[in-house]
Amino acid sequence: MKEYTYGLTHAQRRVWFTELLEPGTSICNLTACVKFRGDVDLDALQLALNLSISRNDAIRFQLTEGIESESEPRLYLAENKELSLEIIDFTNAEMTETEQWIHDQARIPFTLLDSPLYQFCLLRIHPHEIWLYAKFHHIIMDGISLNLMGNQIIDLYQKIKKGEPIPDQKEPSYLSYIEKERQYLQSSRFEKDHLFWTQTYQQPPVYHSLTGQSTLQKQSTSASRDTITLSPYLAHSIQAFCEEQKISMISLFMASFYICNSRLTSKTDLAIGTYYGNRGSKAEKEMLGMFVSSLPIRKTVDSDADFLSFVRSVGREQLSVMRHQRFPYNLLVNELRKEHKDLHNLIGISMQYHPLQWKKADDLNYETALYFSGYTANELSVQIQERIDTGAIQLNFDYQHILFSLEDIKRIQHHLLTLLENALQNPHLTIKELDMAEKREKEKVLYEFNRTKAVSPVSPTLHGLFERQAALTPERTALRFSGGSL
Repeated sequence: MKEYTYGLTHAQRRVWFTELLEPGTSICNLTACVKFRGDVDLDALQLALNLSISRNDAIRFQLTEGIESESEPRLYLAENKELSLEIIDFTNAEMTETEQWIHDQARIPFTLLDSPLYQFCLLRIHPHEIWLYAKFHHIIMDGISLNLMGNQIIDLYQKIKKGEPIPDQKEPSYLSYIEKERQYLQSSRFEKDHLFWTQTYQQPPVYHSLTGQSTLQKQSTSASRDTITLSPYLAHSIQAFCEEQKISMISLFMASFYICNSRLTSKTDLAIGTYYGNRGSKAEKEMLGMFVSSLPIRKTVDSDADFLSFVRSVGREQLSVMRHQRFPYNLLVNELRKEHKDLHNLIGISMQYHPLQWKKADDLNYETALYFSGYTANELSVQIQERIDTGAIQLNFDYQHILFSLEDIKRIQHHLLTLLENALQNPHLTIKELDMAEKREKEKVLYEFNRTKAVSPVSPTLHGLFERQAALTPERTALRFSGGSL
């Protein structure tokens, strides 16, 4: 109820700061669809959704104006009201029209104060296919929460359909996390984490855009997404390599990206952002809400190091950083700016890993889809999505229009995957020995661009000019002299 309000957690504050920087945009929208095929019981699906909302208080959070001394809003739990899902009929529409509708809806911002921060409806694609459309504001949900809620709805739907008893229960409450963070901020653990981060970034790295352009000034965050799905062969090779070498997939991709970044910018001291779930306890792992911690991971790229050793060093750095992930990134940046007045940000490029695992249902045919908001706070954000159930790996490249063209992104993708493929085959080569360009591109750069040989005309001699003209006009006078001519 509104008479009880709560301050934002630091994860939520970072979302709110983003809203303040990009007002009236969809930058903080999270949009997804669960696509059901077959005969779907709509009443059972609606009941499953309403049960999930009632069990998870984070979904019902709304924002209201803060007290006079605060510049940010506060949270309150809105009364639980049952939803009656609107059904939008697309049975006579082309699939492109349906996707365009979702595209447009995903880019409509929420009313921020005293209003629901979620939206649900059903899209009827044809008589035996219906999609559950869902949109949330990032301040109440993160990517892990999307996965959790989707699985909850599937589980509840199946129980309802089978007539199984539904226990009257509440999921772990985000309110407990709010209190836990308050205690952390007053603890010795907070002080240790604070010391780690300030020492690591006592002298921050100079940020260099992949485009070579200055990104110190505020610029448009309007963005596009380019998605590539790795071939089954490459996906399997990556998974097998990670298992054999006992390394994580995010370590492998980040190490490869550090190398690409270093070669494209000619810099070796680099920080790439990543994001962690920041869920320490069992209850938090089952909790809906916004938990994500933003972490800059700093590495020096040594071209004489072998690739596998570099990947392992990236993994060690990630583990070191993870031990201090609870420290709020916004506090770190604010503190660094006191000493470094021109510091704009530590993170301009980010990479994150999403393992997606949906419940298997033998008697229910469904798949899921996530949709892009049309904005990204970083100049380039790369998401690695691995379907644990199918083994498929998909890479999403979200890039700011003002800095990159699609051609630029395709080139970066090409470099990243070429280097990765070569490294998988030759992991003990040094970094400087690994190619990130294919043979044709190397020939173009090394030979065609540097081909300076040119045919220069030979300077004519005087007698040569005379002979050429004599051959052209043999009947004309060549020489006049006293009393005659030749």
